[in-house]
Amino acid sequence: MLWLIAPPIHRSMTAGTSTVIGDNCFFMVNAHVAHDCVVGDNVIIANNSMLGGHVTVDDRAFISGGVAVHQFCRVGRQCMVGGTARVVKDVPPYVTIDGVSTFVVGLNTVGLRRGGMTSQDMVQLKAAYRTIYRSGYSWREVLEHLATEFATGPAAEFHKFLLGTKRGIVAERRLPPGATIKLSVTEEADDSGETSRRARAG
Repeated sequence: MLWLIAPPIHRSMTAGTSTVIGDNCFFMVNAHVAHDCVVGDNVIIANNSMLGGHVTVDDRAFISGGVAVHQFCRVGRQCMVGGTARVVKDVPPYVTIDGVSTFVVGLNTVGLRRGGMTSQDMVQLKAAYRTIYRSGYSWREVLEHLATEFATGPAAEFHKFLLGTKRGIVAERRLPPGATIKLSVTEEADDSGETSRRARAG
């Protein structure tokens, strides 16, 4: 079953190919699916979001309002794309995309738990996430570690997805150490002798 609120869905541009929409999807007002897209099952696309041609969206992905996904991009399963994001690279499965910066900001923890992931599954996904984004490995090393250390379970989806990317994947939003102004809280006494806590740049 497909729930529609007047979204435009375009047919394929060439004979012998199709635009495919899975089961139990929910497309809100003005959600646009261009030609030759493949949308999986239980996908939600909110108001005014647009999929360019040949985009693939895997099962249980949630695309918030005002999102634009560039043609030929892939959106992984059970990820959450924040409102107004401009997606020009592949979105790995299970992650959350910040709508303002369009960077990865962690796993889609709430959506994963609602989707039935166990605590053990979450531990595995977090370890695989760190391998991809925080290990410092080269791309080849990331793929090798994912293939050997996460060959089974939900995290095995990472290797399969990354192996098939042609556009690269969305980067993580992490600033280098020392790039922000840190605030330290100090206690100071005013003229009345009362102690107050004040934040100052340090």
